[in-house]
Amino acid sequence: MKLGITLAMRGAAAACWRVRRLAAVWLSLSVWAAASQPPAHAQVPPAPVVVARVVEAAYVLAEESFVGTVEPTRRALVGSAVDGRVAELLVREGDHVSAGKPLARLQTTAIEIQIAAARAVQAEAEQKLAELEAGTRPEELAEAEARRAGAEARLRYAKARAERTRQLRQRNSASIEQEQEDAAAAEEAEAAWKQADATYRLLLAGPRAEQIEQARAAAAAAAEEVKRLADQLAKHTIISPFEGYVVQELTEEGQWIRQGELVAEVVEISQLDVVVSVPEHFIPRLSLGQPAQVELEAWPGEPLRGVIQALVPQADQASRSFPVKIRVSNSVDPQRGLPRLMPGMFARAALAVAERHHARLIPKDALVLGGPQPHLFVVTARRGAPARVRQVTVDVGLAVGELIELRSELKAGTQIVVEGNERLRDGQEVEIVRQIEVQPPAAPQQGTADAAGRGSAAKADSPADGTPAEKQQGVAARAKPPASARRAQQRREGEVER
Repeated sequence: MKLGITLAMRGAAAACWRVRRLAAVWLSLSVWAAASQPPAHAQVPPAPVVVARVVEAAYVLAEESFVGTVEPTRRALVGSAVDGRVAELLVREGDHVSAGKPLARLQTTAIEIQIAAARAVQAEAEQKLAELEAGTRPEELAEAEARRAGAEARLRYAKARAERTRQLRQRNSASIEQEQEDAAAAEEAEAAWKQADATYRLLLAGPRAEQIEQARAAAAAAAEEVKRLADQLAKHTIISPFEGYVVQELTEEGQWIRQGELVAEVVEISQLDVVVSVPEHFIPRLSLGQPAQVELEAWPGEPLRGVIQALVPQADQASRSFPVKIRVSNSVDPQRGLPRLMPGMFARAALAVAERHHARLIPKDALVLGGPQPHLFVVTARRGAPARVRQVTVDVGLAVGELIELRSELKAGTQIVVEGNERLRDGQEVEIVRQIEVQPPAAPQQGTADAAGRGSAAKADSPADGTPAEKQQGVAARAKPPASARRAQQRREGEVER
């Protein structure tokens, strides 16, 4: 029985100890919770924000961005016009070449021998022509005249002798054979005289006009043969058709190449074409000569100005997009001595594809994304009361540089938050530290449509807002990250808060 009483007393003591332990833990938790809560009189300080006002633009030219590739304006696969063995390859990939600069030379021994022989034939033909054009030499004419005179004398003698023999035959003092022989001699002398006379007259008249023309034609043919061979010799030197850069070598020294085989590839990049694919529903809004802005991955933050050079009238059947060529000028980087733009670079081109009249614009930074629909915070302030923000869901339209079209009912001049809006809540109290003056895009003048649609948010301190140090900073306010980076940051912050 004593044992039972002892056990009961021990159980009661253990129960009391557990109750005291639970009470101590509960008391500790209560004290910690009370200490962690702020006093009833403490308040959340106002959130510092930067604000801007909704502006209205009389004319807005909206742009759309398209990706593309930089391509040369001219590309030439330079080949050989003749068969031959490469004696010299004068350029390498990356070399700058001027128009007419030799790229390679072929062996020319055989063609040089042919040219020497052709020049000898030409010289012979030209001398023959000169001989005919000069006419008969005086000495030759005198010789012909003397021969004619001699033939005439022999003719007179032969005729006289034949006459005497005829008379002697009549008196039977000469035989008939002697008479016939002298008569034949007289006829022969007469024929000789006629020949000598004709020769004299030919020499006196000189060469015939037809002979001179034939000699002239032969000389011209010989000269053209020399030109043909000289042209063949010139084709043994392969030259660059225009100024540019060698981007590919297609032969080597000692290699035998046939007519038409390639030697090198040359591209002209003093001006370049940025070729972008534009969907078909944008094509009716584009025209030749329309200005465009081009940005390259290789040179971020350095936009280039260009114009639409060509709208290729053939769409890709898969994407239903048309190639559009934007012509931009190239320049040489003075530090590297190389062109800044090179074929194959990735580029983005902004083209004006839409316009609005009397549009209300806000800075893109005013939008808070992440929900089903973008919203912004409107600053409301009453006299004697702190400024607070009101969350407003909005619809947006065309993007114009750093601005975007507002399609909601907010009026021009409404004050909205553009910085510090990532963690704001509806109705939260705010403190305006700076105001940004938003400049609406100017209406384009005749011939300067490229000036339209490039609205900017010029950051200047409001005279009544901010501290003197902030006013001194002025336009040198910190640069904001791109919209994509800010949206990612907002999503990360939302996940942390959740």
